Amino acid sequence: MLPIDAHAMRQTDTECVAYFLAKGEASMLYPKSCLIRPVDNFEGYFFLEFPAYEAVIALNYRIFGYDILVVRLVNLVLYVLAGVSLWWLVKEWFENKLMALLALFTFSLAPGSIFFLGHAVHPDLFAVFSWLLGIAILLKKKNIFWIILAGLLLGLSVATRPFILIGWPLVIAVLFKKKYKWFEMFCIFGLMLGIYGWWRWWIWKLGVNVVWENWVLSGGEGLFNLGLLKNLIWKNMVGEVMGKAISLMAVIGLVLSLVKKDFKMWPFWGWLAMVPIYWGLVFEGNLTHQYYADVYIVPVVVLAAYGLVHLVKKNVYITVFIIILIIINGWRTSQYYFNDYDKQNIDIANEIEKMVPENKKIIYLYRANSVPLSLAHRQGWIVGEWPTDVGSHAWSVVQMKPLGVDLVVLPKVGYPGLVGEDLRVVLQNLEIVVEGKYIKVYRFK
Repeated sequence: MLPIDAHAMRQTDTECVAYFLAKGEASMLYPKSCLIRPVDNFEGYFFLEFPAYEAVIALNYRIFGYDILVVRLVNLVLYVLAGVSLWWLVKEWFENKLMALLALFTFSLAPGSIFFLGHAVHPDLFAVFSWLLGIAILLKKKNIFWIILAGLLLGLSVATRPFILIGWPLVIAVLFKKKYKWFEMFCIFGLMLGIYGWWRWWIWKLGVNVVWENWVLSGGEGLFNLGLLKNLIWKNMVGEVMGKAISLMAVIGLVLSLVKKDFKMWPFWGWLAMVPIYWGLVFEGNLTHQYYADVYIVPVVVLAAYGLVHLVKKNVYITVFIIILIIINGWRTSQYYFNDYDKQNIDIANEIEKMVPENKKIIYLYRANSVPLSLAHRQGWIVGEWPTDVGSHAWSVVQMKPLGVDLVVLPKVGYPGLVGEDLRVVLQNLEIVVEGKYIKVYRFK
């Protein structure tokens, strides 16, 4: 049940933002996380995305009480609504109910959909859901209420995950197909881009440092490195996000649609054509984290559905075989779990929760792992690369004292962020407060 599988730091910190919103210790304009980055962000403000997804979870916490089951149910509802929106969109655009059903089927069982949209506590789910629902509304309704609602949904999607903008060809296609007027288009695009624009202005006005997150924009030259590109496409995209069977059908669908010159597919060709540009801009992010691929799952599953529709006319048996492969792979993905890693984090988190008061800020002397902090809903710093995190040197820890650090937590299991002489110097400046089975809690002398 706990969000401690792949990319656990991102999942648990996302849940932590929702927790603080629900408790009234933060707001939409001043969201807070458990992991404090950079080191001088003492309040722990969280501005990586507009916290719409976290606000939805927080609202449900307030209604149903704090339980991780609430998060799982929120995810399930958003996942189902995203799938239904895709089904509606494909049915209306292609006027083909079978293709719409197959698009829903492949979307629901793609490994990336199951893990990072259906399962992970992650804002990408909200971004994909609101993007698909916004476009589906534009296909069906044209009065001002629905136009504004669609614009707001698209705007929240972009503010949550700006990279979803690579799907702009489909928005353009829908607006022209449904013959929206110019002022209606202006309203839609104003909302679609305006929320994110306002959010960035707000961050600038507050003077919050979010530059450390720009690492995702590095490594663009890797796009021309055949080894890295193969790893990105074959391991990340084909192997872990889409699965080989769905990827094969998407390639077949792409070739067939191009050969047949089926121009109903052009918005999805365009969406897919944006992917290499997206990789070039955010190569490091795509290579490091599979969930960066969530913004192009939709065009891939639509192409796969197109391929399946044509394959079923040629050979039902092969089609059934491929469908079975997709189901089996989806089932295997749903069983994905890291038991050993989880056990250690849970044990440490339980002791932090028991031994450290909620209002205390701590330095957790562990390198590049904030999971126990977030599971325990305690704010603090971890050891990493200064000035994003506390540096792995004695002086980096000691210089945090004037910032008002309350406690220092040293894990007794795993690999501490400081070792040898650095750890000895730091301990000379600390005094023990309490010791448990898995951690020691200190304060500065």
